[in-house]
Amino acid sequence: MELLLPGELGERLRAWSLAALPEEACGLLLGRQAPAASAGPARTEVLEAVLARNLAAERRADLYEVHPEDFLAADRRAAALGLEIVGVWHSHPDSPGRPSATDLERAWPGWSYVIVGWAAAGARELRSWRLTERPGQAPEFAEERLLSPAGPAPDRASPALPFHPPAPAPVARAI
Repeated sequence: MELLLPGELGERLRAWSLAALPEEACGLLLGRQAPAASAGPARTEVLEAVLARNLAAERRADLYEVHPEDFLAADRRAAALGLEIVGVWHSHPDSPGRPSATDLERAWPGWSYVIVGWAAAGARELRSWRLTERPGQAPEFAEERLLSPAGPAPDRASPALPFHPPAPAPVARAI
């Protein structure tokens, strides 16, 4: 599983996350899903990132809930562009970019979940996850390989490595 996320969009997610501190920021990812080719893994291409309002009024410091009006607006925008919603992004203001138990409970199969989190030494990191479901086993997250249009992102084995891809010019917008 791979997620192609242009550098400008990754930087925008970081900026929105920093602006929301000390609360969680959230939004949606618009793009295309490509089926797995015989020579490689399935790939999701993100072409637009959307900022949404966090509806989790009482727990915004450690929880997000995408506002339904923002979800509908993003879905309409995706349809108008010939795209689809391919995932959700959110921030962890005080923890690494790994899914929480709540993230797992609320995840939908087939979507990418990009988390902007704190890494070692206070750096912001981007990591992407996808829910996997196997017969007879509990659902779990598997980390997706993050790619920029210029090639692979830095090694994600260490959560201390921030993701800083080059910056092409896709669209990032707030609703």
